[in-house]
Amino acid sequence: MACGARLTPALTPRDGNGTGAAPTPAAVPVEVNAGAATSTTAPTAAAAPVPPGTKQAYALSFSPLADERLRYRVARWVVERAPAHALTDVQDDLAHGTFLTFLALTADEAEVARQGIQGLGVAPPLLRLAPATTAQMLLPQRRRPKPQESSGFRLGSWRTLVVAAIGLLLFALVVLRLIGGSGF
Repeated sequence: MACGARLTPALTPRDGNGTGAAPTPAAVPVEVNAGAATSTTAPTAAAAPVPPGTKQAYALSFSPLADERLRYRVARWVVERAPAHALTDVQDDLAHGTFLTFLALTADEAEVARQGIQGLGVAPPLLRLAPATTAQMLLPQRRRPKPQESSGFRLGSWRTLVVAAIGLLLFALVVLRLIGGSGF
């Protein structure tokens, strides 16, 4: 999005009033896996064809990656191409399947990127790299809430403290009984 490449608008002006074309049914790629596009027909704005060699926004996301070494390799790959992301944040998002970024790529560059990611060991069903929709780019970035640190004892901590105190008291009574013995 910061490369300066021109994106073609999805709506074209209508004759006469300049408000834009009415939405028309079009085949829209839903998900691209391993170079094969799956499409559905839905009433959406007709997308303008992208001339070959023109960069456009591609959405890159992953399903949760369980293997820690794979997450690290993929996170390094992402950070090299999108340095706005921190390595640890990318790894964490990859573990939960919440990672999403946008890359300005040509169709050929997108295919090379897909092959590169699969070369790292990511199975094609775990990878989603497709032209980004306007709706995807307008979604706010979701962050998981960080665990809150407690500033004191919780109820469970008090219980543990009471059990430990009673145990220590019983231990002291047993030791006193063995050592000095006759007062009890």
